[in-house]
Amino acid sequence: MAFRADDRGQAIQVGAVLLLAILILSLSLAQVEVVPQANEEIEFRHSLDVQNDVVNLRSAVLQSGTSSDVRPTTISMGTTYPNRIVLVNPPPPGGRLTNGTDQRFEIANARAINNETGDYVNDEYGFRTKTISYRPEYNYYQSAPTTSVESGVVVNRFDDGDAVPISSQVLVRGNDIYFVAVTGNVSRAQVRDFAVDPRSLSTSTRPTTITNQRGEDLTLTVPTSLTATQWDSLLDEQSAVQQVTAAGGNKVNITLNGGENYRLRTAKVAVGTGGTMPRPAYLTRIGPYNVTPVPNEELVVELRDGYSNPIPPSTLGTEPSVRLKDGNSNLLADNETEIGSDGRARFTYMGNGSTYTGETLVFGVTGRDGREWNVSYNLTDRLGLGGPVACAFGTNRNPSALQFNNLGNFRVITGSDKWEVQVQVQDQDGDNDLSELQIRITDENDVVRATRTDQISGQQYDPGTITINPDDASYDVTSQTYTLTATVCDVDGNSLTQDTQT
Repeated sequence: MAFRADDRGQAIQVGAVLLLAILILSLSLAQVEVVPQANEEIEFRHSLDVQNDVVNLRSAVLQSGTSSDVRPTTISMGTTYPNRIVLVNPPPPGGRLTNGTDQRFEIANARAINNETGDYVNDEYGFRTKTISYRPEYNYYQSAPTTSVESGVVVNRFDDGDAVPISSQVLVRGNDIYFVAVTGNVSRAQVRDFAVDPRSLSTSTRPTTITNQRGEDLTLTVPTSLTATQWDSLLDEQSAVQQVTAAGGNKVNITLNGGENYRLRTAKVAVGTGGTMPRPAYLTRIGPYNVTPVPNEELVVELRDGYSNPIPPSTLGTEPSVRLKDGNSNLLADNETEIGSDGRARFTYMGNGSTYTGETLVFGVTGRDGREWNVSYNLTDRLGLGGPVACAFGTNRNPSALQFNNLGNFRVITGSDKWEVQVQVQDQDGDNDLSELQIRITDENDVVRATRTDQISGQQYDPGTITINPDDASYDVTSQTYTLTATVCDVDGNSLTQDTQT
């Protein structure tokens, strides 16, 4: 009996081989197509998250500049891929957090209103600062930006050279200027989260009032990877900004309106290891140069660093005190006073104000390197027996000794809650001792809306057009009639008062 051949099992085997080949091909395609796309999406989402982390780091740095508290924040340095049973992932991608080399932020043609502070904050004034950058090291997302904090702005920088801001600016807000100089050393590459603790080395506690040098533009030179056009857009709503121009070398110049007072705040913050506290830079008085004290009134001086912030007495070494260097020692309770933790030394005036005939008191402090800083107060004569006299607003004492060459064009600045006026005053009695200009603006109901005091000197004060801000920043300047009253004084106590209206 003969049997026929049967090849049905071969068909099953061939089918199985084909199915296995299809499976292998599908896995291969998934490995080279699907896995990279999925992982690139994961890296893209991480890029967005870490950009937000850098924005938070920027906020921590800015807040540290106004508080001695440590402001910890976390950077998500890398990410992970989901487990895949058959397919293979590369190692999880990380990133690198670094800070760059020193660059310089500068304020040109500045002048502090307080003439003692102006001995230091004068003309060219600036600080070194660093950029903080996060650079991802992804496996798939190759167009990811490097995200940096530079001059208070968070910037995405791409390999083709483009740079895009992803935060607002805080450098100029109204008539406030705020800059935080970054120092320290950080260079960290890893996958897991990294905690960053910005810490203040010089804390801004109060502003320094500055204006422009006569005939010059107050200019901020800012290190940045952004263009002048991009900074112009960031500053678009700031009416104090006159223009923004390229300065070369990854810098821009921001020119501010002349004739205005600006509140300057600067700070120094360390990110990473290292960073030293600034040394003493100058001694200044808290209050006007000419004072008429009463018994038990305090005369206060303050030791400041190069950022114009109070400096702790520990920076002076073994003798953190201020002493009377010149003047009548009988007028004070003590001739030497320790500097407090707020950087201030307080001298209690004990003299009888009805008997002295005017006195200049010179206070001084010596640093650990032997350098000295001095500051003066002029005590006025209550009996008119000579010596410097405090400027009394609204008075006319021997007015022929002074003259307003110009007090005009007083007007409301259209579209801005400010006023401007042209001013020029002159000493007429030949001793060239102008001392102070006081301005007060009142509304139709005789309510004071703005005040301004300029410490002046010499024969003539000619700032040109000056801008005056309301004392209450929320006040809306309207089209009503405002009255500006100006009083100019000299060291001898002569004064002249004049009015003008919008």
